[in-house]
Amino acid sequence: MTLGEWAAVALVVLPLLAAIGAFVVPRAALALALVAVVIVLAAAGVLVFQVLSVGPWRQTLGGWPAPLGIAWHADGLSGAMLLLTAGVATCAGAYRAAEPGAAGNMLVAQRFFWPLWLFLVAGLNALFLSADLFNIYVAQELMGLSAVALIALAVGTPALAAAWSYLLATLLGSSLYLLGVSLLYGRYGVLDIGLLTDVFEADLASVLAAVVMTLGLLLKAAVFPLHFWLPAAHGKAPTAVSAVLSAVVVAAPFYLAVRLWLGPFAELLGQGGATLLGLLGVAAILWGGLQALLQRRLKMLIAYSTVSQFGFGMLVFPLAVDADSSQLAWTGAVLLVLAHGLAKAALFWRRAACC
Repeated sequence: MTLGEWAAVALVVLPLLAAIGAFVVPRAALALALVAVVIVLAAAGVLVFQVLSVGPWRQTLGGWPAPLGIAWHADGLSGAMLLLTAGVATCAGAYRAAEPGAAGNMLVAQRFFWPLWLFLVAGLNALFLSADLFNIYVAQELMGLSAVALIALAVGTPALAAAWSYLLATLLGSSLYLLGVSLLYGRYGVLDIGLLTDVFEADLASVLAAVVMTLGLLLKAAVFPLHFWLPAAHGKAPTAVSAVLSAVVVAAPFYLAVRLWLGPFAELLGQGGATLLGLLGVAAILWGGLQALLQRRLKMLIAYSTVSQFGFGMLVFPLAVDADSSQLAWTGAVLLVLAHGLAKAALFWRRAACC
């Protein structure tokens, strides 16, 4: 195995092992979590360097090639998201560790925080590396359920209500996504994104699969008008959790939507799909911006501005239809997601420091 492949393994396996260790030995949870996220940050840097040096790579797990086996894939887009995840998780974890009582408090909320935190990091990394639609579903479930539990750890009934709303939204989104995956597997017999791109046809089953999968991902990404769960979830969660939710967790399903519409669903963009997605983006920009202006709490302002910012991201789909501007559009979308993630994480920490 190359250094990049070892780094990919570390990105997923190390947080899982550290999460188990943090649960079994609560007094070592803080140290395990911080060491794990720092190593994950280094591994993400190694993987990005590998991609920049030799280009995209693909790792077949267990020696079985697709469609029988599954694979990990890394390119510039996934590498950027992995580096963003590692950077934000490391900084937010350090912020959480610096809060009063983080090291010694063995209350239920504190005991379960670090294992759930590490499971969230592992789920995000697995999602960005996976090249198989069903394994992406598994990664989404690990990510979503960990995020729900982290929100619920905040004290008070409002946090529990916000977590419940997010749980229902993420389960519905996952069900829609899985329905689309089932339709594609029944139609083509493959789930690997690369192989699916080669055989995809715009027939009824495929279009229906694209519609339900996109709806599920837009619900998870809180794109207007499916954003009902986001303000409460981000507003009531602990500050470190809010930073990661706004910076990375909602960006993950948007990343997947971009990956699918750039790949298997690309030919549907010119058949009305791009226009519809672009209109949703325009509506999100206007509605999210208006609601952000009306907020009196900084956390809620940041949450609604996320709805607006991902509206700008949705504009990539109509822009990508034009072959001359397609590459520029996708590059702009990646830069928008990265800038949004870093800015929102910094705003949540700033809010906690000054308010």
